[in-house]
Amino acid sequence: MNDELLRRHSAHYGPMLDAIQEILETATGPLVWRDRDDARLLDDRSLMQVLDPVVRVGPVFGCGVATAAIDQVGLVEALDRLVTGHGFRPLGALAAEPWGLLHCNANDGYESTLHVELFGYAKAWVDVKVR
Repeated sequence: MNDELLRRHSAHYGPMLDAIQEILETATGPLVWRDRDDARLLDDRSLMQVLDPVVRVGPVFGCGVATAAIDQVGLVEALDRLVTGHGFRPLGALAAEPWGLLHCNANDGYESTLHVELFGYAKAWVDVKVR
């Protein structure tokens, strides 16, 4: 895995993640954001399970989300407008777990999957399959 490939993925998906950050903050109210992580290689040594290696771009990560107050339909519609313009399929509805986690993902039908989570925090990242 060369640094040029990591930079290319970061340059390609980073602006979309930055725009997602703005959409999430509009939906949730002001958050305290951590700087977006650059792209890095994740493989079975860095994950807790055996997966095909991926390049992870991000995440953007903000704290202070009150998930009960979120307009879920409006949030997904805003995210769908953005991500479909970047070649991803629509996210669909947010899935809700019993412990309060809201999450969804979308893929581009080829190599990349966008993940969005809300649970006292807002987090979004892209995993790109390594070929």
